[in-house]
Amino acid sequence: MGYLKLIFLLFLFILLEAKANKLGTIQILDNTSILILSDEEHKYLEKKKEIKVCVDPSWLPFEKLQNGKYIGMSADYFKIFEKKIGINFKIIQTKNWSQSVEFAKQRKCDIFSLVMQTKNRKKNMNFTDPYISVPLVIATTHDKLFISNIDDILNKKIGITKDYAFIEILKAKYPSINLVEVSSVDDGLEKLINGDLYAFIDNLSSIAYKIQKSYIGRLKIAGQIEEKWELGIGARNDEEILVNIFNKIIFSIDEKTRQNILNQWMSIEYNKGFDYSIFWKLLGLIIIFIFIVNRQYLLKKSNTNLELRINEATKKIHEKNKYLFHQSKMASMGEMIENIAHQWRQPLAQVNSSVLVIDAEMQKDAYTNDIVENKLLEIESLTQYMSKTINDFQNFFNPNKESENFYLDKVIKNSISILKGSFDSNNIEVITSLNNLYMHNGYQNEFQQVILMILNNAKDALISRGIKEAKIKISIRSFRDNYIVSIYDNAGGIKYSLMDKLFEPYFTTKNKAQGTGLGLYISKMIIEDEMKGRLSVKNNKDGACFSISLKKGDI
Repeated sequence: MGYLKLIFLLFLFILLEAKANKLGTIQILDNTSILILSDEEHKYLEKKKEIKVCVDPSWLPFEKLQNGKYIGMSADYFKIFEKKIGINFKIIQTKNWSQSVEFAKQRKCDIFSLVMQTKNRKKNMNFTDPYISVPLVIATTHDKLFISNIDDILNKKIGITKDYAFIEILKAKYPSINLVEVSSVDDGLEKLINGDLYAFIDNLSSIAYKIQKSYIGRLKIAGQIEEKWELGIGARNDEEILVNIFNKIIFSIDEKTRQNILNQWMSIEYNKGFDYSIFWKLLGLIIIFIFIVNRQYLLKKSNTNLELRINEATKKIHEKNKYLFHQSKMASMGEMIENIAHQWRQPLAQVNSSVLVIDAEMQKDAYTNDIVENKLLEIESLTQYMSKTINDFQNFFNPNKESENFYLDKVIKNSISILKGSFDSNNIEVITSLNNLYMHNGYQNEFQQVILMILNNAKDALISRGIKEAKIKISIRSFRDNYIVSIYDNAGGIKYSLMDKLFEPYFTTKNKAQGTGLGLYISKMIIEDEMKGRLSVKNNKDGACFSISLKKGDI
């Protein structure tokens, strides 16, 4: 009895829905999908007989006209649409997307199969809810760095397919963006390979498909844009009933069917390209097999060691890519400091010369004034300090990677000197206990970068937490075969739940404007990979303590 009641309620609901739609036609399409069309919509379709469809003729895996045949994800959807409403779809043949757009304006098409809504397109079309949604990504050649923010490349030449909806959207959001319109995705990626473009923007599915099929090892997905490509059907707005019909059809497509279409195209199409990585792996296995026949035991042992080395090398390459991103920023900053130094040196020299001239004139005229003399000495001292600060910054940003011998205490004193103004203005007391210890074959500039990074983090923690008697303590001591550099603060310490993540790349407790989350990760790489030491952190009773351990002997 319970089942009969459930079936009765279901059909009652369907009848009520039909009544709400002007007593329209009910179609039970399969076990899960029900399409309800009003009498008006049903009569419109009977009168229409066929619906003319414009598509993008070259946009796999979404859609393509191949030898006059319509294929792709949207083509699979339209087979289902055609079955649901029992009307023929006539695909209008066009040469490219721009011609399809023009045909729609001329009413040669009733609908667009797959399109995104924009303000300009609403002049000629109405839009259904989207039935495909994919992220928008940025492709570059393999030699380019990863793009964390599109703002970083707005002045570069960025390709995008002509008449795409996102041209209008991107220009509105980024007025200074340098967009270059191309005829198709293939055209854009070829221009990328040839160096005519710095980057190319399209959706994730299209870019990934093209790279797998034709550009493995030459192109990569280097970044993502926040916006998504929300794709639905665009229907001519002089026949408004069309958009209502297709919204009902789209709503009737169950999630399982959508996922099957996506899986079918993303799996089948990706495998069409020849995978050279699999080829080389198979070739390697054949070579290994030949050697195993003659020297099985020795080769097995050698192969195990080789696998370990490959894994280690892969890990290092991955880490170096992230490190290179940081180093490129440091190199740019170094160039900026070099330009500033060049502009400042001459004015500083002129100020110093003026002081000497004034002093000489005073002595010649036997003029004495203690206040003037003290001020002249103060000016001379300040100019020397500014000149020394310029030298300190230049040395710090010098990309020279040659190892050298240096005094640890001198590097720490230089780092404190660079940040002295910031410490003083925020009433942060720096207490040092520095022994005169000599480092053999180290990297002075990179070690100073680590010290500055830790000091800056300590300063930010003290300021953000409003510590009244803010203190940073720095000590160097010798312990057995190591030098130990310790940096303490009294900012209250680090949450224990964050300790394990502190040295991970892109992890930060600051907002995006204050940090990238790469500083401590890079610092650990410098100390442990480059200088063969150890960087660690723990909490004491007052705050955090960073500890750097370096070997006394040659690296």
